[in-house]
Amino acid sequence: MTFSVVQGILEPEYGSMIQIETKCWFNWLTENKSFRYESNNYAAFTVRKEKSDYWYGYRKIAGKLHKRYIGRSLEVTQEKLELVAKELDSPTKGKAHKVTQLVTRSVTDTVTHERISALEARLQLMEERLGKLRA
Repeated sequence: MTFSVVQGILEPEYGSMIQIETKCWFNWLTENKSFRYESNNYAAFTVRKEKSDYWYGYRKIAGKLHKRYIGRSLEVTQEKLELVAKELDSPTKGKAHKVTQLVTRSVTDTVTHERISALEARLQLMEERLGKLRA
């Protein structure tokens, strides 16, 4: 059974609720291995415990599984879950995104420089032709 956290509240059993960041919440985390987190601002994702006490967020986008480290059980807070939700909502904004930006900027600068050079050459040719026409 998959449990869900919605608006900061976990409903582990029908009728019972656990508020995030309470003693009951941290106790529940020690006894369970996964839940679904539904953010107010970003797409939902799955939270899983790996090894003994390390939690990770997972979200599949366009067939690719993205993973973000959350922390140990005591670090699984509303703030941290929202941060991971934001990161998983746009997973390309990591190193790959920075490299893409640098390459794009470099290519754009090169193309712009080449275009300016070509326009300057055409302008010089037009000025030469205009000079000949005036003479």
